[in-house]
Amino acid sequence: METNLCGISYDEMMERAGRGLSQHILKFARQRGFQDVLFLCGNGNNAGDCFVAARHLKGLLSIKIALLCGQPKTDLATEKLNSLTDIPILSDQNEIIT
Repeated sequence: METNLCGISYDEMMERAGRGLSQHILKFARQRGFQDVLFLCGNGNNAGDCFVAARHLKGLLSIKIALLCGQPKTDLATEKLNSLTDIPILSDQNEIIT
């Protein structure tokens, strides 16, 4: 597994970022009474962070993912997307805007 300059794998960085993001989203949603979350994702590794967050929020909030730029371009983000189950993935422009 590839590591960054700090010796942490990119996979671990993505997991940490996604877990932290999910904690912030859950707190924000609960404070405001929100139940629905739509992740607007590009096709790079930041989308992978969102896929991890979505996985952590599954069952706690209603989650959808919109792929705004098509499928992820990186193997790691693709792996995170493919690990999701029972979360709607919107990729058609008409699905996303409705």
